[in-house]
Parts: sequence; C-alpha cells; structure tokens
Amino acid sequence: MGEIAEALKKANAERELGGHGQRPPPDSALPPLPDSTSPTAPFRTLDHVLVHVERHRHLALRIRGELESRGVRSLAIVSALRNEGKTTVACNIAAALASLSNERSVALVDLDLRNPSLAGQLGVAASVGVESVLLGRATLEQVLLSFAHPALDVYAGVDAHKAAHELLVLPAFAEMLRQLEARYSTVIIDTPPTLIVPDSTLILRRAVACLAVARAGETRVSRFQEMLDLLPDGQLIGKILNHTPAPKHRRDAYYYDEFEEESS
Repeated sequence: MGEIAEALKKANAERELGGHGQRPPPDSALPPLPDSTSPTAPFRTLDHVLVHVERHRHLALRIRGELESRGVRSLAIVSALRNEGKTTVACNIAAALASLSNERSVALVDLDLRNPSLAGQLGVAASVGVESVLLGRATLEQVLLSFAHPALDVYAGVDAHKAAHELLVLPAFAEMLRQLEARYSTVIIDTPPTLIVPDSTLILRRAVACLAVARAGETRVSRFQEMLDLLPDGQLIGKILNHTPAPKHRRDAYYYDEFEEESS
C-alpha cells in the first residue's frame, strides 16, 4: 500500500500509546442552512459550511486530471468502515471541484442508501431523495438541491433502505448514473462502508473510479488492505488519510498518497 500504510501504522501506534501531541478534534456540528422548501432561498451558499474547501483544491485538480486522463466522469469515495470521514471528504472534494469551474458541472450524489447523511452534512432539509428516483417515484429534477457558491448540485438521500443492494441492481440505477454523467463533467458519489455491506461493489460496476479514505488513529491497516482487495482492479485512483497531524508548514488535516497507475 506504500506510504499510506506506514502513516496508518504510525497513527494507530500513537493511539495505542496514548498519542503524541494534540489530536485533531472531530468534525463539529454544522450550522443549519435555510430549509430547501423556503421560497426565499432557492439557492444556498456553502461558504460557511464547507470550511475546508480551500485545502482540497490541489487534490481536486489532481482528481480532475486523473479522471480526464481515464475518460471517466464518476468517482466513488469509499472507506472500509464507518466514521472514517468519507462523507466529509466527498463533500469537500465536490465543492472544491465546483469552485474550479465557472459552469455548473459537478454533482454530489448520496448512495449510502442505508444511512443517507449528505443532507444533514450540508445542513439542508430534503423532502425527496435519490432512492425515490431508483424506485421510479421521482425524477432527478425533483431531487435536485442547487447551491450558488460554489455552483454545486446535490442529490441527497432521505429514506434509509435496509436492502439498498436491491435498488443498486435495478436498471434504474444505471440509467440514473447515465443521466448524471450526461449532465455533469464530474459526479462525486458518497458510498456506504465497503466491508459492512456489498453496496460499494455494486456501485463500482457503474462508477469505474474510486478514491479510498482512511482515518488516522481509527482505521486499522489490515481492514484498509481488506477493503483494497475488494475493489475492482484498476479503479482506484488514489488514497487519502484523514485527520492526520500535518507538518507545521501546511494546514491540511489529511495526507495524500500517490495516485495509482492504470493497470496494464
């Protein structure tokens, strides 16, 4: 796994020894935004919610270049288990990508259908979710939540489905992703934990690129490797270690590993 494994081992060792220095605090509660049904707020701003967007722009540029070189538009953000910062990373990468374009060219989609959390993460109230699109009860237009700055379109989940894998094998899922890829240059997908449910594997049958997230002090190297072994060959474009202490000359609260090369 390279340097990401060494970083994980070091972070886990420090946790077991009581830690060295001050550990980054957990994500704080996000301030609420206006309800999505409010007639005075048809578009919302993410400026005061996604406070780490600036830190993700260099990563966003690398991701955009990698996706363009592979000729793909959808990127699934994956993690081994829960509480590893996957949804937060997905939100910030999507917002950072959107901030790099003058057009409305980025979509963020909640496909953690068993535990949808994008709406809550962004501080908005959604009444119709992507699960309704998959069930044929709503259109993408009815699910859409548009943000003004950065210009990001979000398709959140609302109702949790214990048998989400049954929705992900429907022809409607392939059709929904096809429509999204036709409308946007980049589609960022938040997924459920890879080692807990089979949903991510089903998602990666359609979204042919993924970025793996681990959390310093939480993710075990063995579980991270187990997740990597489950990912389809050639689809991993990189790994990110979340909540790791950064060198003093940087303010980033994450660490990037080198991007994977396309399998020959």
